[in-house]
Amino acid sequence: MANITEVTTKGYFQRIIDAVQGVVIGIILFLGAFGVIYWNEGKVDISDIGKTAMKVSAENVDASAEGKLIAVTGKAVSTEKLGDAMFLKPADYLAVSRRVEMYSWIEKSESKSSTNTGGSETTSTTYSYSTGWTSSPGSSSNFKDPAGHTNPEMTIQNDSFHVQSAKVGAYEVSDMSKLVLPSYENLTLKKEDLDLGKGVFDGGYVLVGKGTLATPQVGDLRISYAVVKNNLNGTAFGKLESGKLVTYVDQKTNESLYRLFTGTFDEAVAQMHSEYTMWLWIFRAIGFFMMWIGLSALFGPISVVLDVLPVLGALSRGAIGFLTFLVSLVLSILAIVVSMLVHSLVAMIVVAVVGIVVFIVVLKLKAKKPTVVRA
Repeated sequence: MANITEVTTKGYFQRIIDAVQGVVIGIILFLGAFGVIYWNEGKVDISDIGKTAMKVSAENVDASAEGKLIAVTGKAVSTEKLGDAMFLKPADYLAVSRRVEMYSWIEKSESKSSTNTGGSETTSTTYSYSTGWTSSPGSSSNFKDPAGHTNPEMTIQNDSFHVQSAKVGAYEVSDMSKLVLPSYENLTLKKEDLDLGKGVFDGGYVLVGKGTLATPQVGDLRISYAVVKNNLNGTAFGKLESGKLVTYVDQKTNESLYRLFTGTFDEAVAQMHSEYTMWLWIFRAIGFFMMWIGLSALFGPISVVLDVLPVLGALSRGAIGFLTFLVSLVLSILAIVVSMLVHSLVAMIVVAVVGIVVFIVVLKLKAKKPTVVRA
């Protein structure tokens, strides 16, 4: 299908109004960055809680662990068979995730803007259309050019399923719907794994529609699966209550732990810490970018005013971007350090003591400094 190009021009004074309105958003982002950083530095490393778990044997339920956080390493087993009640036959799975993609029209847009002498801005947006497999097809009514690009509704949706009951060693899992499971593994489908019905087995997928995987038609669906397999060797964390594993809630932090990991106790604790570290840095980066974007928006009107001569506007944007980057970097680091100290009473006490000691030492050095008498 032919591409469509739309050209729009925004006047100088309208751009100034928009930039001034953007200042409000900039203030919200800038102040919000401190909130994000403070909240992030106060998050609990769940591995610290996991380390305190009482390790129990998988052979028998340890009654002495009643009411405590425990960690049991053994096979996670369910006597149930699990499928998706549609195509995948019931088999040895603890959980199943059905993934559905539709062969659809996909709209892409590419915009280019240029500032004109006098401060107006011209934007050229090109819309292009192609077909491909996607799990979230766009609504044709939202396309710039819906004619000839109609996507039907998906008749089968993504879904997930889990067994009702399971055990890790001798310990029964109380509520499988709340237990956090290990990562799902992609299932390599075979025809004998499937009850096809109206579907066909094609290229490792269940295909529903009028075409084939090689020559699909818009509206065709291809379905794949990911699973957590039964008889999994892993380590489960939870509170022992009446001989069953339930959600553990830490009284000091109010954090909960009710999770099954692949591997040993040490591997599970290491994974929890790795996840904590990863998200810690992700939210630190988010806080920094919020601050940088917010600060840049605060000074946005300056560049728009200078756009009366485009070269001046471009130079100011470069300078503002560089300076706000440096300021945001410094402020983010300070916010992280201060937030860490505020969240750690011990650290605050140590810093205070060190500060007092340094202050006293400086005073003593000044007192001992000899007075120079000039002739």
